[in-house]
Amino acid sequence: MNRVGPYPLLWPLFGCADIPQAFCRMSAVFSCVYCLHRTVENVIRLPDPGFSSTPAADSSTTRPRRLCIKLSSGEEIKTSGFLVSALNSPTAWVLPQVHRWLARAILISSSSIYPQEFKPHDISLLPLTLPYPPNENSDELAFLLEIPVEERNTNLFVAHMWIACQELKDPRNLFGPIIDILYRKGKDVAPQKPQLLWACFFALPDLSNVAKNFKHWFSESNPIADHRAVDPMIVVPGLDTTLSMDAALHTAETVFSRAFSLIHRGFPTRARTAHVPGGESDQQTTTSHPESSSFLSLEAHWDGVFPPSPPSLEDLILMETEEPDESSGIQLTHPSLAPSGHGDWSTSALEFSLESEQDSTPPES
Repeated sequence: MNRVGPYPLLWPLFGCADIPQAFCRMSAVFSCVYCLHRTVENVIRLPDPGFSSTPAADSSTTRPRRLCIKLSSGEEIKTSGFLVSALNSPTAWVLPQVHRWLARAILISSSSIYPQEFKPHDISLLPLTLPYPPNENSDELAFLLEIPVEERNTNLFVAHMWIACQELKDPRNLFGPIIDILYRKGKDVAPQKPQLLWACFFALPDLSNVAKNFKHWFSESNPIADHRAVDPMIVVPGLDTTLSMDAALHTAETVFSRAFSLIHRGFPTRARTAHVPGGESDQQTTTSHPESSSFLSLEAHWDGVFPPSPPSLEDLILMETEEPDESSGIQLTHPSLAPSGHGDWSTSALEFSLESEQDSTPPES
């Protein structure tokens, strides 16, 4: 969700590196490539190679690569789909959609702006009226959010200041006068004010309302369109100045559902033959079903509880793969992996896995 790093409500209390690492690990689990600090320079559509009609097409590793992603590092990745933050999208695509900027300041002080009756874990949120507002004829307020840095060290505080601007402004000039009022610097003698230890200023584009894909960016001569309903390109909106998390949660749910559909339902249709008893002889009927029918829906995969629970024991098929050691008295068993390899416990998928193992088992002599 790009809520780590340059986010108006940066939260340094529990370690911001955990979320990028979680995305990296999830990418590996879902057979994806995680690119850190890479910008998408261009997207090229590859010729459609056609689809296999064999059962192996059920595997996500054999899904046709329809897009070639060119990264700012010079690398090229061929993929069947991708998810990218708006901040890492092509510049030519992003800039025409930037209509607001976010001026920001991050401050570190030795004490709180509320020193009296202050508790170590209190959070201070203060609306501010700037002496020199960035937007003419606008009553938009700036905000200051102050939080303690650590649970045990209560003598260090981080404050975030931000305001939305219609044009790109220098944050140092915007926040400088109000910082002089709230904090003391250097050898200034003002015991009622917290000591300012460090400060930085920067501006970022407001990318909260960008388009959800790149389709309108490509010319008609090079369209990026998938003939199925699943969109292979997912653009995650950028940061905004909203204090409420409602919109972010709704966006996260939408992005997760689209990514799930891209992984599990982005398969072509293929014919399947079924035996139907009919009188004296059996009849064979050929029907076409989407290969995604081998996969459970999102609701069946996940009950909405976070973190997701692992599959129950009765959902696993355990098979003996090694003879137990007589000295240990322990029976060694291993779960059978589903075709996708990342949590597909549907009945049809497990049956396909067992059939594949039986076909690969050499006959007994």
